[in-house]
Amino acid sequence: MLRFGAFELDLRAQELRKSGVRLHLAKQPFLILSLLAERPGTVITRHELRNILWDENTHVDFDRCLNTAVNRLREVLNDSAETPRFIETLPRQGYRLLVPVERSVKPVSEEPAREPVPAERSLEQDAEATALEPVPASAFPSWKTYFRASWMLAFLVAGAALVGGVWLAFRGDRSVPLGQPALTTMVDDGTALTPSLSPDGKRIAFAWRPAGRPDYDIYMQETGGGKPKQVSAGPTDDFSPSFSADGLHIAFYRRAGDGIALYASSVDEGRLRRLGGLNVGPPATTFDEGETVSVEPVSWHPNGKYLAYVDRVSPAHPASIFQLSMESRAQEQVTFSVANERDGFPVFSPDGRWLAFARSGGKGDEIWLLPLPGGDLRRVVSENAPIHGLAWTGNSRSIVFSSNRAGQSQLWTIPLAGGNAQRVEQVREPAILPSLASGAAGLAFVRLRQQPKVHLLTLGGAAQPKMLDILPDPAGISNVRFSPDGTRIAFSADIQGHREIWVSDSDGGHPRSLTSLGVISGSPHWSPDGKWLAFDSQARGNWDVYVISGEGGQPMRLTTHTGDDVRPSWSADGSSIYFGSDRSGTMQIWSIPSAGGTPRQLTTKGGYEAAESSGMPCLFYIRKGVTGLWRACRDGAEQAVIENLPWEHSRNWVVTSSGVYFLARQGTETMERSSILKLLRFPSFDSVEVSSLGKARIEDSGISLAAGGKRLAYVQRKYSGAAIVIVPGYR
Repeated sequence: MLRFGAFELDLRAQELRKSGVRLHLAKQPFLILSLLAERPGTVITRHELRNILWDENTHVDFDRCLNTAVNRLREVLNDSAETPRFIETLPRQGYRLLVPVERSVKPVSEEPAREPVPAERSLEQDAEATALEPVPASAFPSWKTYFRASWMLAFLVAGAALVGGVWLAFRGDRSVPLGQPALTTMVDDGTALTPSLSPDGKRIAFAWRPAGRPDYDIYMQETGGGKPKQVSAGPTDDFSPSFSADGLHIAFYRRAGDGIALYASSVDEGRLRRLGGLNVGPPATTFDEGETVSVEPVSWHPNGKYLAYVDRVSPAHPASIFQLSMESRAQEQVTFSVANERDGFPVFSPDGRWLAFARSGGKGDEIWLLPLPGGDLRRVVSENAPIHGLAWTGNSRSIVFSSNRAGQSQLWTIPLAGGNAQRVEQVREPAILPSLASGAAGLAFVRLRQQPKVHLLTLGGAAQPKMLDILPDPAGISNVRFSPDGTRIAFSADIQGHREIWVSDSDGGHPRSLTSLGVISGSPHWSPDGKWLAFDSQARGNWDVYVISGEGGQPMRLTTHTGDDVRPSWSADGSSIYFGSDRSGTMQIWSIPSAGGTPRQLTTKGGYEAAESSGMPCLFYIRKGVTGLWRACRDGAEQAVIENLPWEHSRNWVVTSSGVYFLARQGTETMERSSILKLLRFPSFDSVEVSSLGKARIEDSGISLAAGGKRLAYVQRKYSGAAIVIVPGYR
């Protein structure tokens, strides 16, 4: 066992763990890390890595493959090539591990039983493999590669302790062990929102409506504990505080009746002053029918001269980012969203060079950067899920944001230098509205006391929806699907940070987990005979399509391409499985024989999730990040059939023999709209309203109809308040 920072490297079990949590790392990145960890401080040359990772008979683009493997390793370690904490790149030479490594010997009795080593395949063979493949408990290198690595490691182990000791004395410990800190709940009464950490991390300001109180006020509290101090008061709603860079002032919104303005308060003296009125103010978020409040932040520029905030030119205009001059009180619009879009969550970078914000609309939610004092916008990340807040790290090199890309709102971090977003491992619970201290360690976020629950609605009846208690809190349930005979429900549920595939009776009884892959798995879909389930999972790092018996057993991997294959569904006769894939360079609909075979591309103008109807010889599908539903029939034409199916409900549609049921939104404000169940009827393709679900917060987790079309299953969130939580020591 090798330890460095918060990581543990188990060479025998071929596992990498962080603070006890197993991380997924493919074969080649794992071998690279093993070599680096065995010789900390020593340059492992690119030529040496080539001989270890690929034999002379394997023909690959070595430079590209090695760079890809190292980049993947850095993503898992949350490292950066520009400012490395763990792996240093020496141009045209190789790589070096920057931190000391501690070695410990694990007793033989504790060694886990090893699975049989699978046969080695080349990258080309793996990309072209199409037969069903069982998912192994662990992924091991081939015996040939492992033997080549082992003799080198054995030869080097004698000098590893000496090299490590000299390296430690020469370099010092440059690692930043994050560990798994205990989360501190600051306020857990009523509803506490929009936290803002002071630059030194010693104080936190937030909007709080204690239980029994009618409005929100600004409070401040020492992060080390103590009683919250009230900063503002009165028959108004005050929200979204922001510390100035010197920590001496707090700016916030104040809403009184129909008017809204920006205010500031001195931290020590508590004197309030009005900075300026707004046109309309930021849109409000509805947590349930009785809890509506804005969560858009105010952000103070590091030089103290400007405030960024959210406003609208008029109620008919979309939300955009504005800037207020503290000296002249002049207000200026700095982003210009268009119809069906909205800009929000503005945050200045600590170095003052960027203004980051989130843009939501027909293409999903995205994070953009506006260079200061001016320049072209730059997109950082595009999400296929709502973004609920963002914050800068203190070095202005990464952004922490909340997204429900994994089925529930969680915290992710992405470097500006490029790369994939990585989960904030210290936070394993639902989290929104992150805040970081710009000059010290510390992360704060909001934990909503709400829980997704499965609801059953009898169509055509007057009865209220029935809530199913399938799993105890805090299990996050999504992707609900009735079996073809209506006796069972398949769904995905998040238990202890792992989203697995589950099955229960149709009334919620006898729930049991079908998978235990320890990664994100979702989108279950029944075969027409009810014997199998197809689903997507990140068991191999990227998204692939798998199938598993409805009674349980070993999941079988159906797709093996290095791209992402997502959201599977069965053909009406069960012979094929449709799925979305970016293997062609753009996300399109593909199909593959359900028994394994060669995938075939079906669309050319975009596709993400598809479903076939037994009553209409057409394939219906959505496009990634785009409003609407399309069909492709036997004549090959790709035609839009529903113009207003919002991307925020990209899962909430289901194809039947009589038509397509889907959720539409009614109203003007995004968060205030009612949910309407509609039916696109065959063969006329006209839409009729079936039922209104009111202003219930319907999750984008799929709707399903039981056999006969009389029972509708969907997921709704129940809200009961929000708490402020702090992660000490996070940078």
